[in-house]
Amino acid sequence: SLECDLFKEAVTEVEYLVKDEKTEEQIKAALEKTCSALPSKIAAKCQSFVDKYTALVITLLSQELDPQMVCAELNVCPSSIRIENPKRLKSLECDLCKEAVTEVDNLVKDEKTEDEIKAALEKMCSVLPTKIAAKCQSYVDKYTALVI
Repeated sequence: SLECDLFKEAVTEVEYLVKDEKTEEQIKAALEKTCSALPSKIAAKCQSFVDKYTALVITLLSQELDPQMVCAELNVCPSSIRIENPKRLKSLECDLCKEAVTEVDNLVKDEKTEDEIKAALEKMCSVLPTKIAAKCQSYVDKYTALVI
């Protein structure tokens, strides 16, 4: 599909920028520039992708998944390629957990309420691959108050 092809292109671009040691903000800015050059019908979807998935895509790419696998894991592209290696999945969960704790730390510094923090974490969980999303939600329910 067109959406899948665009997503793969964007993920490939992110992969290149990550290898080039660009920051998340620089990556986001580069992707937004690319989105703005697209026809308006596609540009909105592109911008939505950037807002929703940039941090997660960077995390998945840092796990050395290729763009096709990233797209498949985020259910954007159909594929028989899935993360089946439990060790890789555990490592991914650990990285995502660290990212969530960093997010909580930033939100606490911004003096957000526990409800606002929980909502932000739930939003983060909602864009994860299906296999991890439920576990993420369970961790949010169980540990948010403890981490704060």
